Amino acid sequence: MRNKHLRNFLITSVIICIVVFPSELVVSGEKPVIASRVSEIIEVTVITEPDYYKPNNTVFGIETEVEILNRDTKNQTVVEDGICYPKVNINATLVNQSLEIDLIAYCLDMSAMYYYQPNITIEYDIMRFYINQTGLSHLPDGNYTLWRYIEYGPTTVDGTPGEILLTFISMNSGIMNVTYSYFDNPHTNEVSLTVMFPIAFLAITLQIAAIYKKRKRN
Repeated sequence: MRNKHLRNFLITSVIICIVVFPSELVVSGEKPVIASRVSEIIEVTVITEPDYYKPNNTVFGIETEVEILNRDTKNQTVVEDGICYPKVNINATLVNQSLEIDLIAYCLDMSAMYYYQPNITIEYDIMRFYINQTGLSHLPDGNYTLWRYIEYGPTTVDGTPGEILLTFISMNSGIMNVTYSYFDNPHTNEVSLTVMFPIAFLAITLQIAAIYKKRKRN
């Protein structure tokens, strides 16, 4: 009878945990098959050649390493109706709010198809952009966000957006700090330990109770 009461008590405790902590029960869903991230800021440079298009600006260049993750076990197709460069995008919130960033980009009126093998493919990209102030020797203070947009599927019409991870550059008094985002485990879903603990505790306790009851009978 005591064991029965114990089991009822533990089951009730687990139910209470589930009700009180419902947010902990969420099991992460399947991630998109394709994911991208800027994995390294290789170099930030000031372009010193005169720019006659925007003479009152400073031109910066950022060379990046990009990782494309294919979580599937087979190749994935990425189709682009218009081939645009650079692939990496940037925006910024600057301390000096009079400053603006203008990415230098161009697109070709043609299509391209890319195949990504399982696991990680490394690409390199170089972006250039204007900041509307002359004579800058480094990026102005503020926060910069970089990302590599990607979608996958047989066509761009039926394309599925990939998982886009962000990379952050923080400039403070000319000192640069970079924060990278990382791919999670591509092959497993996450299960909350808050739920698993009472379940495991219940199972272990019931097992101990059953062993104790058996020994007592013997």
